[in-house]
Amino acid sequence: MSKVRILAIDDDQFFRKLYEGIMLSEGFFIKTVDNGKEGKDLLKKEAFDIVMVDMVMPDWDGIRTIEEIRKISPKQNIIMVTNSTDLETAVEAMKSGASEYILKPINSDQLLDTIRRLINRDQILLEHSKLVEESVENFEILSTYKKCLDILSINDYDKLIDALVEAMSDETGAQKGLFWYMENSGKGEWKVLGKVSVTDMKNARLPVNYALWKNSVNDGAPFLWPSDGMGSLFVPVLNGENNSVVIQLYCKRGKRRFNERDIKTTAILSQSSETALKNAEKIRALEDSSIIDDNLRIYTFALFSHYIKKQFNIAARYRRPFSIVYLNIHNIKELTSSFGTDAVKEGIGRLVGRIMNVIRGSDIMSMKGEGEFFILLSETDYFGSIMAIKRIEDGIIGSKFISDGETSMLINLLITSVSYLKDGSNIDSLLTTAVQRTEALNESLFHRLDLPEKGLWESIEAIMSLDNESLSRENELSRARGIASVGGYPDFSNDFYADLCELFVDDVLSRPYLRGALFIGVDTVSPGTKLCKKIAAVNNLATRVFVIGKKGKGEWNIPNITPVYMKEKESPLNMIFFLNEETGYVFLGKKGKGKKVQSFHTSDLYLVEKLISRLRDHYLLQWI
Repeated sequence: MSKVRILAIDDDQFFRKLYEGIMLSEGFFIKTVDNGKEGKDLLKKEAFDIVMVDMVMPDWDGIRTIEEIRKISPKQNIIMVTNSTDLETAVEAMKSGASEYILKPINSDQLLDTIRRLINRDQILLEHSKLVEESVENFEILSTYKKCLDILSINDYDKLIDALVEAMSDETGAQKGLFWYMENSGKGEWKVLGKVSVTDMKNARLPVNYALWKNSVNDGAPFLWPSDGMGSLFVPVLNGENNSVVIQLYCKRGKRRFNERDIKTTAILSQSSETALKNAEKIRALEDSSIIDDNLRIYTFALFSHYIKKQFNIAARYRRPFSIVYLNIHNIKELTSSFGTDAVKEGIGRLVGRIMNVIRGSDIMSMKGEGEFFILLSETDYFGSIMAIKRIEDGIIGSKFISDGETSMLINLLITSVSYLKDGSNIDSLLTTAVQRTEALNESLFHRLDLPEKGLWESIEAIMSLDNESLSRENELSRARGIASVGGYPDFSNDFYADLCELFVDDVLSRPYLRGALFIGVDTVSPGTKLCKKIAAVNNLATRVFVIGKKGKGEWNIPNITPVYMKEKESPLNMIFFLNEETGYVFLGKKGKGKKVQSFHTSDLYLVEKLISRLRDHYLLQWI
């Protein structure tokens, strides 16, 4: 056997020297280059048994390098080398043509075992190739060899199951075939997988003399059962520690017997089938355990970051919006201390399950740390993210608690969102803003006044019940914690409120392209007011305008204003709720003596968002 030739492509000199030491100590020939292009050029001039490609390199990364090598050498053995934190990319590389993969840090024994396995496979394929050239049954063997290559090209486990049965049935003339599978080899039960008719599934049975049949399976070679060939041809494919696979072929066309040629053909196919199944199992295991969190069935943060990078590319190229929802269990340590890890995991799992039921199938949810979750909302702007948070909050009602059967504690779940460009133009700034916003959220007046469980009018009543001393104290707290200030003016007049309403309307009309929502409280909703006529004169407003009050006279005929009629027992209130992609503001005023009003105002964004959300629910509005 000639000396094994290895080409290693890695931009890191340390690993190039490491590979040289390992290969030379085994008597292998090795050349190293520091980039994919140079490696491709070298492959045009020289032949190598195996090419090792590092996943992360400048210019051509590992996947690009593999694709370029496949263009000039489709059958080249390629070992992809990747970091243990980059397993999602490893899956992509396996699908794009890598023969095997190994993880850094390099284990020399594992690397050499991988190389020997590929060399042995090449020897088998070489022997098959010689057999093709020498056999008088040239056409049939060529067909078998092609099926081997077809099998090796399939990485999807479910598709591979049916492909193996079909390939062996075609080559032997079997009209029926079953894929027998057993987990935990020797300990589990055999079951049939793949596309099988109801009748065949009902009639699927292993031989009565199971022990003798199992001995034949353990021998690893195809065998006839019974031995006269009129029964079934069994082809062992896998017989490892984890799983066992046997393909059963029966009902040969023309009521003929299976023969020695069928045994030899399926023996060839079984070798390729074993390699293909192991590769497919490896990819499936990577996708199941490395990409998705086993406990909560959501994506890991490493893959989430990968998706965000893709989303940034799409957003930058096509100007498409996206948002990120950040969820933080603020009292996770207290919950764990009180109930223990298992109870907390169960409660969080229930909570996450509820969330997964209400978000879209295209949304990506991940867990970063203890009690920290992110949801990527593609094609979603700032206002869409607010609606998503509302759906989440509605969906988790009744599940925000941890219990041990005797006592329970509420989960203090804080939810905020950030949107591309509005809150940041890169990943770090967006995620940092999300975390900072959650910290501010917990200090918001919305929580300090205990409003989360209150409806619209209960919340307004709680706010308006604050006296001047309380307002001053809340303002000092807000400023000290870096939150938007709050304030009140006991001597505002009704005329001032009218001027304030006109000021906000003018701002909306001066920038008709800016998306937003403006809610204005009036005594009587009528299309004939000065304010309504002013808004009606402008077309194509991106900001939705709502006028809220008792129903007045006149037929409503202003398309860019939505009238909202108060319920019978509700009293008109001077109020302005304003929200757009730049700012948020709330003004509340109630009449005092004479023309005076008592008032409250704030630009606390979280309080603004929540009050608008409650107003929307109370009056069943489609506000954006």
